[in-house]
Amino acid sequence: MQSNLNEIISLLYVDDEEVLLNQGKLFLERSGEFRVDIMKSAHDALNSPVIQSYDAIISDYQMPEMDGIEFLKAVRSQFGDIPFVLFTGRGREEVVIEAINNGADFYLQKGGSPKAQFAELTHKIKQAVRRKKAEKSLENSEKQLSDIIESLPDATFAINQTGHVIAWNCAIKEMTGVSSDQILGKGKSEYTIPFYGCRCQALIDLINEPNEIIAQFYSNVSRVGSSITAEKVLPHLHNIVLHIKVSPFYNLAGEITGAIESIRDITESKKSEEVLRESQRMLVEAMDLANLVTWECNLQTGILTFDDRFSTLYGTHVESKGIHHMTAETYMREIVYPEDLKILVEEDEKTRNTTDPHYMSKREYRIIRKDGEIRFIEMCVGVTKDTEGRTIRVHGINQDITDRKNAEAKIARSNEELSIANEELIAIEEELRQNYEEMAISKQLVIDSEQRYRNVVEDQTELICRFLPDGTHIFVNDSYCRYFSLNREKIVGSRFLPNIPVEDQKRLKQFFASITPDHPVDIIVHRIIMPDGTIRWQQWSDRAIFDSRREVIEYQSVGRDVTEEIATREALQVSEERFRSFVENANDILFSLTLDGVFVYISPKATELLGYEISEFIGKPAKFFIHPDDFPRNINFYIQARNLRKKMSGNEYRMRHKDGTWQWHSQSISPVYDSKGNIIKIQGISRDITERIKSEEALRKANCQLSLLSDITRHDILNNITAIYGYLEAIEMEYTDPRVSEYLQKLKRITNKIQSQIEFTGIYQNLGTHEPQWVLLDTIMPLPHLPDSITLTTDLQEISIFGDPMLKVVFFNLLDNSIRHGHRVTRIHVSTHMSENDLIVIWEDNGEGIAKEEKEKIFERGYGKNTGLGMFLVQEILSLTGITIIETGVPGTGARFEIIVPKGAYRFTG
Repeated sequence: MQSNLNEIISLLYVDDEEVLLNQGKLFLERSGEFRVDIMKSAHDALNSPVIQSYDAIISDYQMPEMDGIEFLKAVRSQFGDIPFVLFTGRGREEVVIEAINNGADFYLQKGGSPKAQFAELTHKIKQAVRRKKAEKSLENSEKQLSDIIESLPDATFAINQTGHVIAWNCAIKEMTGVSSDQILGKGKSEYTIPFYGCRCQALIDLINEPNEIIAQFYSNVSRVGSSITAEKVLPHLHNIVLHIKVSPFYNLAGEITGAIESIRDITESKKSEEVLRESQRMLVEAMDLANLVTWECNLQTGILTFDDRFSTLYGTHVESKGIHHMTAETYMREIVYPEDLKILVEEDEKTRNTTDPHYMSKREYRIIRKDGEIRFIEMCVGVTKDTEGRTIRVHGINQDITDRKNAEAKIARSNEELSIANEELIAIEEELRQNYEEMAISKQLVIDSEQRYRNVVEDQTELICRFLPDGTHIFVNDSYCRYFSLNREKIVGSRFLPNIPVEDQKRLKQFFASITPDHPVDIIVHRIIMPDGTIRWQQWSDRAIFDSRREVIEYQSVGRDVTEEIATREALQVSEERFRSFVENANDILFSLTLDGVFVYISPKATELLGYEISEFIGKPAKFFIHPDDFPRNINFYIQARNLRKKMSGNEYRMRHKDGTWQWHSQSISPVYDSKGNIIKIQGISRDITERIKSEEALRKANCQLSLLSDITRHDILNNITAIYGYLEAIEMEYTDPRVSEYLQKLKRITNKIQSQIEFTGIYQNLGTHEPQWVLLDTIMPLPHLPDSITLTTDLQEISIFGDPMLKVVFFNLLDNSIRHGHRVTRIHVSTHMSENDLIVIWEDNGEGIAKEEKEKIFERGYGKNTGLGMFLVQEILSLTGITIIETGVPGTGARFEIIVPKGAYRFTG
């Protein structure tokens, strides 16, 4: 078959009369639409090696050896449904019936005017070829649709409006064991038995119910447009978890004619998500309790990446959650204590040169926080190597050990001072034994020593106390007294015990029991109830003093209030939990890229949608996953986001699934800045729009088929109208009776109106099928159609309007309106002026004008003296881009149409 009916149609014409063959070839080829090969017998035609290449066959009926009916049967048997027209002088009814019964497309009787006869034959041939092409197109379309449904990876079935199964693909057979032969055509909810073990309501049956009703039977119910998704656990099928999506489908009238349900087994995915959530929860809790900050350094880029706790530990002024980046050079220059840089340089050298793939080390160094405070950091370091054994990344954990170091230092200083005091006391006692007279001097030395010890202790901001095993306090400093709002006399000498919640008292007992001569120092955090009823958190570092029998004789304690620190940690934990919950439950993919386009983070949704593990993304360029044809557009999209320093959205592109297929995604991205306003990475969200793209493609195909069908139908109707005109003219020539002439004129007017309405459907069908475009007004003025009796002038200032490509039809119809209904129009003027933000385009003539009561009616469909469609079409074309039209002329002085173009739909190009 020819690919396009506008191309030459190839014909085979078979007739035993050579004169008729030559005449037919002459008439048919004269139009330039046909190429005709002729043969004198059906046998010659059947033996031709190229018979199948013809677009259609024309055959006489009465031929020697093999007549036209036998020839038709042979063609249908050997070569299928090539269009076949029986063109013969035999007019018997039984011949017509036999020809039609054996598959002839048309039967046409010879005789009469050759011109009219071959004009009719031309029409029949075109109609047969066009019908064959439409049938072939429909067949191909149905085959493609069937193949698409059958090849869907998800189990899918469909029902019609009566609830009978009309589709059941292989994937659903694999899931349930029920084949399409067993289920197609069945109703009464029998399609639920393979899943639920009994007849019940499936999600496809609840498509018109509100979400509240559906939620009684399904979980995670959501609705997008007319589609519903939900999840269901099936005890009948070993408790598998299904993700189900249902959508209705409609006929041309917009009525629901059935529904389709797709089913996916997500059991393993659900289990994996649960295991991952629990693992992440335990890890985060452990790291929060230990106040750990994880980090990673890419040795190729020199970029350090920290987790959420970075701000708390280092006191930076960045957002409270998210991943933080900076160069290793910046970290060392701005954060590391200068005297400790050597420690990190030595560690960097070791990690770069180590050959041990399991290398681990631990170092301590100091940092300077943004507020100027110096803190001690304990750093644990590990390495990641490539396949050639080279170190490519260094990773580790930082922990703030300042409190521990300070406590150890304070206790050491206190012990040192106590040791000095004890040594002095021993020396004094020795001197007293040697010389009683020197006792006063020695006593004074003891007093001075105790005073020095007291001054050191009193100057501390921490809470310091000493107490006996029974709880009797023997010393407290001023900070201790101020904290509890008590005088020293009320505490020292008494068994003072703060009000401690019952839950923490047991832990305190276990804590003191765990202090031994081999482990004399330990730290505990517990709550106390203040006198005003508020609850505060305290951290205590306790040292036990033992006698020679290894029994405790005294406790020395240093404490501080850590309520704010704990509240901060808890708030951070809640914030992190919310962020993690958002990421894990999001239906879209969240990701972060370096400025070079390398993945540094991607959410778990990527595994579900694209099949790759998270580790297969991290460290790889995004280019690896993007379709080559779409990558240049993505590069421009990223460059715009960086250069404009703003969020960009709406980029559509294809991403490769691990199974090799391509999925369509829509992307939104935005830059991420450091504290100095520099862009350090790109983060974004990617949404799977594959189903939407497929639906749009299916809709485009359906619209093309509907358009083709409309074109074919309209063409056939117009051909029949042409035939009606011919017959009316024939009758008019044959009958001269005035009454007949009157009836014929009425029939012509009616036929003309029908023809105009059919032609209007062709114009209206094309409305909105093409993207709007900028059109220069001067170029669409209907000057070629202007009668000699009318002058048209314009004053359009080189203005362009954003409208449908059919915008020129607007001004053609305005001209037609002036000519038809203005009667005495001799002058038309087209001009523009501004009205606030709108552009007004004015078409005015000097004709009879339009009556006041008709000014609004003329834009209604069917109203008017001719077809009633012209001004209706004008209004429809303009409305596609928000443009309106009104009539403001004065009856008797001419028509005046004002076209109001809103801001944004016009521009001055001069």
